[in-house]
Amino acid sequence: MTDASPEEQPAEIQAALCRPAFDACLQGLIPRLYAARALDDDLLRPFRYCHRTWRDGAAAFRHELIEISSRWKEQGLTGFCPYALPTSIELLEHQKNFQSFFTAKQLKERLINLLDTTPDGWVPTDSWEATEVAHREAFDELAQTVRSAECIDTQSMNEEDLRRIWPFDVR
Repeated sequence: MTDASPEEQPAEIQAALCRPAFDACLQGLIPRLYAARALDDDLLRPFRYCHRTWRDGAAAFRHELIEISSRWKEQGLTGFCPYALPTSIELLEHQKNFQSFFTAKQLKERLINLLDTTPDGWVPTDSWEATEVAHREAFDELAQTVRSAECIDTQSMNEEDLRRIWPFDVR
C-alpha cells in the first residue's frame, strides 16, 4: 500500500478496493439485485445484443443463444432450453456468419482508429479530403490483398465479401 490519499490512487486500485464493499452492501441491503448480478454472464449477454441486431445483424445474438442452449444444464437451468441447438449444417453456416460479423466488427474498429472517424463515419469538414484519400487507399490495399489471396486459397475472403463487410461507403 502507498501513503497516497484515495483521490491520488489510480482508478483501478480504487475500484478494486470498493468492489468488495459494494458487493457486501448489495448482498445485505438488496439481496434480489445481488442475486441478479451474480448470474452467469452468458445468461445476460443476449440482452446486451438484442437491441443491436438491426445494426449488427443477428449473428452475435444467435451465437449467444447457441452458447446458452449448449450449456443449459451446466448453468443449473431446469427443463429444456426453448432455443433448440442448430443442426451440424446450420451450425457450420452460423459459424461462417459469425466469423463474418466478427471480422467486419474488427475491420470497422480499426478503420475508425485509422481514419479518425466516428462509428457512423462522420469526419470533420476540414479533414474530409485527407480522410477520403486515406479511406480509398485502405480499401484499395485490402482489395489487392484479397485479390492476391483469391489465387492461392478459394476459402479466403474475396473482393465481393470485402465490399459486403466494408463499414463505410466505397466509391
